[in-house]
Amino acid sequence: AALSAPAGEQPLATGETVEPPPQGWRNAVESEYKKLDERAIRNAPRARQLLLIIIMLHLIAAAAAVTAAVIPDLPGVLKVIASLIKLGGLVLALVLAFRHHQRHRYWISSRAKAEFYRAFLAVWSMRRANGCPIDNPPPDLKDEYESLRVQWYLDRQAEEDFESAKQSYLTGRVEEQLAYYKPKHKQALRAHQLLSRIAHASTFIAILLAAIALTLHLFHVGGGFYYWAKLFSILLPLFSAATLSMVVGQDLSRRARRYGEIAASLKSVQARLNHAETWPGVYKLCWQTERILLQELAEWRAMTQYAGEAH
Repeated sequence: AALSAPAGEQPLATGETVEPPPQGWRNAVESEYKKLDERAIRNAPRARQLLLIIIMLHLIAAAAAVTAAVIPDLPGVLKVIASLIKLGGLVLALVLAFRHHQRHRYWISSRAKAEFYRAFLAVWSMRRANGCPIDNPPPDLKDEYESLRVQWYLDRQAEEDFESAKQSYLTGRVEEQLAYYKPKHKQALRAHQLLSRIAHASTFIAILLAAIALTLHLFHVGGGFYYWAKLFSILLPLFSAATLSMVVGQDLSRRARRYGEIAASLKSVQARLNHAETWPGVYKLCWQTERILLQELAEWRAMTQYAGEAH
């Protein structure tokens, strides 16, 4: 159960005591973090896969409907097959949308809480006299924040000496997160550029085919080439829209920009933390780092929730 704490730096009233769990305060928090992390890891790839499948099913259903409408001499059997593909694709997409919503919700909730627990574990070895360096909890995690803050204050035996605590935070938080954000920034940037180029190329080719189809129509030139040019001038914009939906669904535009900024900020903190020689200096850098990382968590959560609700 969550522990309550009044506002201010003192987590408990004078004379009030709380018995630690059998495994210790830090181990209890770490155990809960691992559960949340495993749940997020389990649901994240499934949620992403379902989103991509739903987008592709909508694209296939639209392509089947457009093909049956544009090609006039399409055999009746193929028109029936196209209608079945459209109907089956839309029904399956609707069913998968419910599954995606559940997986998506579990993923977002578990990851947000797990990262909040990770933040507290990163500062667990800091001395308590300077106050808690984490002070900006998300609105819906205030109960978890108060509980973790109380447990952090009570576990004074976990305090380490200045140099050990500094190195623990440097390697276990700053450098670990830097090692995550640097390659993820490059990965998001490459994926964003690739999908954007595919979308732009599809739109350009669609414009070209539409111009060809219009020219053939004006000169009363029919035949197979005219209908295929007309068909793909309609299908390619749909493909472009599906590609851009993937960009939005995977948050690539924001990540390609924001992850680079976070990596640069962490690199700066890393350099300054290496030269910090006092507890106030270390705490100031901890506070700045947690502000950066928890702000990113809030942005990611808001954007990912929006993208998930849209499908």
